[in-house]
Amino acid sequence: MVCHDEVTKDYLASGVPTLVAFEGSRLNLVGLDALPTYKRVVASFPGPAMDAERYFLPLRRLNQGLDTRHWRVYEPREESNGVRLVLRIDAASVSVLERFRWRPFIGVGQATISLLCAKPEGRNKSRRPNRLWVVLSLSFTPICNITLLLLEYLPEQ
Repeated sequence: MVCHDEVTKDYLASGVPTLVAFEGSRLNLVGLDALPTYKRVVASFPGPAMDAERYFLPLRRLNQGLDTRHWRVYEPREESNGVRLVLRIDAASVSVLERFRWRPFIGVGQATISLLCAKPEGRNKSRRPNRLWVVLSLSFTPICNITLLLLEYLPEQ
């Protein structure tokens, strides 16, 4: 949703908590930090090519705190000395991998993981400066929240 002025943004912000998607649910405005953040990495695994989950399971078991359930494979490639995967990993995994110096254990060997470079400065910038994003969150129960929608406020230039 795009708001073209402050009044519209405030109106939506005040009205959203009163909306009900279906019985037993409610919508909330939450900060942008409620959205999960991901990093792209390259991971090299020794041995023959396997299904990604066969790499992820030992990583979870052998490296305390490393949760690979949210990892996604972008690009698998078999190489002469093993397998190279380009992955999307969550921010919590980045912190854990830093503790392991980006060399987590996988069976009797170790995987090598490294962050992919950020986009060049020119491509990273937003085309519209001064954007404000507001995240709407859908709550089913006190323990189940789902991020539902982004609200974007664009102040007049």
